[in-house]
Order: sequence, then structure tokens, then C-alpha cells
Amino acid sequence: MGVFVINEWLWADIQGENENQGRRQYEAAVFVEAILQSEHQLIIVEHSKFDDKAWATCKSPTFATKMLVVNFLKLRYDLDRCRLLHINQLAELPDDLRASVKEHDHYLVRALLTAPESILVTTDGDLCKALKELPERCISREEFLRDYFGISS
Repeated sequence: MGVFVINEWLWADIQGENENQGRRQYEAAVFVEAILQSEHQLIIVEHSKFDDKAWATCKSPTFATKMLVVNFLKLRYDLDRCRLLHINQLAELPDDLRASVKEHDHYLVRALLTAPESILVTTDGDLCKALKELPERCISREEFLRDYFGISS
């Protein structure tokens, strides 16, 4: 079982904001369904950028997006699949990471440090580079989807 902290790429994929939007939306749909069927867990920080974008996506006018959100909400409220953390529960950032990680990504790294078994999944190569002391704990969206769910781009 893997424990993952993911950044906002999921919501950009679901909303069709990323390149190859049709393909990305499809991969997001497969991922949401697959993680519901798996033993993997997500860590979500309440009221974070990730969480705020999730709730904003709920207002989407398209049926396909609404169905993805419904499935994601099943995941969010499944205590076996999702660990909801409040910002006050997160580990503090060491000074070196505070300096090398962009401020808007601090919550992601703090969540990663809170759960020592977790892996950060991101499309931000600079963020993974900033975590050079934790290289096995940061992977790309593509690696994540391929290696854990058999979804290839």
C-alpha cells in the first residue's frame, strides 16, 4: 500500500486545464476509480490549495467533471483511503526546506514530513529538486500513474 500527497495537477487534469486535456481528463478518471478500488491512501490537508481546488471543481457545469468529483468525494470520506489533516497537525518545515521550497508548496512538504511513509506526487520538477535529501519521496505524475495504477500517458 502506498500513501500519497498529491498537488493540484489532479484538479487541473479533471478541469481540462493541462495540455492534452482529453487524455489528462481520461487519466484522472481512471486514477480516481482505480484508487477507490486499491489499498492506497491519499493525505489531504484541509483548506489547502488542493482542497480548495477540489471544492471549486464541484461547481463545474459539465457532467463528466461532476462524476469525477462525486467519485473523488467517495474517496475523501473513506477513512481507509484518505487521511484528512488540519494544518495544525502538520510537521514544521526545517529551515533548509523552508528556504528551497516555494511558500505555496510548504503545506505539501509539511504533509509529506508528517507521514514518513508518504510520497509526494507532483508535476513540479523544481519541487522534487528541492527535496533532493528525500529523492525517493517525490515522484512525477507520470511515474505515479504508470507505476501504481498502470496508466500510461
